[in-house]
Amino acid sequence: MSYNENLLKSWLDEDEDYLEDYSEEEEMLEEESAVLYIRNCIQTNRRINYCKKLLTQHKDALIYYTLAILYRTYDFDPDGNLLYKKYVRYYCIMAIRKDRRYASAWALLSETYYWIALVAGEVASTRPLSSISDDYSESLFSKNRKEEIKYIEKALCCVKKALQIEPQNEEYLNILKFYYQKRNEIYCFKSGV
Repeated sequence: MSYNENLLKSWLDEDEDYLEDYSEEEEMLEEESAVLYIRNCIQTNRRINYCKKLLTQHKDALIYYTLAILYRTYDFDPDGNLLYKKYVRYYCIMAIRKDRRYASAWALLSETYYWIALVAGEVASTRPLSSISDDYSESLFSKNRKEEIKYIEKALCCVKKALQIEPQNEEYLNILKFYYQKRNEIYCFKSGV
């Protein structure tokens, strides 16, 4: 099987843009949207299978990173693996193991850890009131809140790695600032109670 790097790079550029062909003035029927979504899922599955076949012959950082991007586009999963971005994390880590200076993989891994922090934070913020003790500081730093902070710290660490590789990257710098802001909001929320 031949390995066409440009093909994979073109897929990275497409990412999740399958709905961008419609202008805001055009109304897309729900059925049309569903058909486009299904087509995108089929195409994504084909691309994932293609990349996995490539991995049998080529253990390359670009292939691993492409798989991470492709798995990021999924938003359904019966086992919950995608909610916690298990495959995205795995393929990002594999890309980084192949190339420690792969800034995009570090940035995607940071995005993934931040997503997990959001999931953990949602769990922490939706606890029933009856489960909250009289000690508010204990409830604010419950196990789920600690998980949220842990994953924000991991996200910060990964985006810092990306910035060490590409220090002039404005997007990474903005992500770093955003993560610091979110982490500080959690700490301020705790101390403000």
